[in-house]
Amino acid sequence: MEEEDHIIVYAEKSPAVRKIYFKSDFCKGDLVVNITHEKIVFKKPDIDYTGKISKVSYVKNTGRYSMSYMCDIPLGKYYFDKDESNEDQQVVYFKQ
Repeated sequence: MEEEDHIIVYAEKSPAVRKIYFKSDFCKGDLVVNITHEKIVFKKPDIDYTGKISKVSYVKNTGRYSMSYMCDIPLGKYYFDKDESNEDQQVVYFKQ
């Protein structure tokens, strides 16, 4: 598997916050994040988008992008679903 085909979810100091790491360039810049009980959908906001946008940072020493998100999602590594992901959105399911 390639390094760009997954995300890694870690716990932050606060139990309600998760740190999400990406290697994929799709995740560079701001993202719209939609979390359900079974998956996360990452989308690039279009010019007319007015909802919540999550800031993504580049971590130089790891070469990864990261974001913090207040949610209670399972920790671990999750692979992008190739059938649902495309140039407009990336989808991961919580199945490990």
